[in-house]
Amino acid sequence: GFPEEIALRIANPLRKSSTNLYQAKWRKFFDWCKRRDIDPLKISLPLVSEFFLYLFEDLELSPPTLKGYRSALADVLSASGIDLSNNYQIKLLFRSFSLSRPKATHFLPKWDLSLVLDSLTREPYEPMQNANLSNWTKKTVFLLTLATAGRVSEIQALSREITFDEHWSNVYIKYNPLFLAKTELETDPLT
Repeated sequence: GFPEEIALRIANPLRKSSTNLYQAKWRKFFDWCKRRDIDPLKISLPLVSEFFLYLFEDLELSPPTLKGYRSALADVLSASGIDLSNNYQIKLLFRSFSLSRPKATHFLPKWDLSLVLDSLTREPYEPMQNANLSNWTKKTVFLLTLATAGRVSEIQALSREITFDEHWSNVYIKYNPLFLAKTELETDPLT
């Protein structure tokens, strides 16, 4: 009953990357249903639970990954009367997944920024005229990454265009004009 433009916006509330990810998860669910001669749009909650168990036990997916599947299926299956977001049994199932396969804690070795910066002032990075291109590149990339404090995608989107102020005392770097950061809208790209 909504006008077409509004219906299209309601149907596409996600970024293209999220939509692609959800579609891949839906395809996996659809294929699972097809192998069992189940109509994915007329499925029961116990059968959806079996799909989650299949992902957990057979494919050995992690609980956070399973939550992504739950989110991907939730909107579509809500039209069939299945509430994956608030169902108590689904919450208990996911809690059991988390208890059975807790998130692995990886402790990275602690590092000291001042120690790293100090080491960049010595060989093989300095003096500059003695440093090889590989070490000079490593130092530059590290310092640039540290200075921008950006995500990996933002670092990859840095442009080769570099400008200086009139006294050559400041350097300005820019992003690729087509780059769109994960947390921004198309209406306000980084400059």
